[in-house]
Amino acid sequence: MKPEKLPDKSPKTELDAVFAELPNLRALTEIKPSAKSPYAKLMKQLLFDIGYSVSTNLPAFADRKVDQPKMRAALSDTYDTPAQEAVRAFQTHHFSGRRRAYNILNTAAEKSLPRAGTLDAATIEAILQHWFAAMTQTK
Repeated sequence: MKPEKLPDKSPKTELDAVFAELPNLRALTEIKPSAKSPYAKLMKQLLFDIGYSVSTNLPAFADRKVDQPKMRAALSDTYDTPAQEAVRAFQTHHFSGRRRAYNILNTAAEKSLPRAGTLDAATIEAILQHWFAAMTQTK
């Protein structure tokens, strides 16, 4: 199944900040491990929004639903190990089977594949697609 084209404009005002960054995110070929950038933080925020644990040191908040904007803002701008593990989990779930292969076991046969946990262009696009679907679904 081919991913849908995301609209050029945000359907909701609370999504405007992400939509403003879509062209920049789509221009990235990779966010490297340990890289510090606003795009690393934004990708962590998108993963957080769709339910992935991207940090081991978020402050405790009383209510995740109420405090979600504060929790998003508290995420660091480093593509660190917890974020890489979240990306690996996302890839395992969404790219399983023949859809896209990643180097998981580090065997000779897998050397030509991107390493699991790599935040590459295909993964960035898939995260954007899933985030958009989650954020615009009617409840």
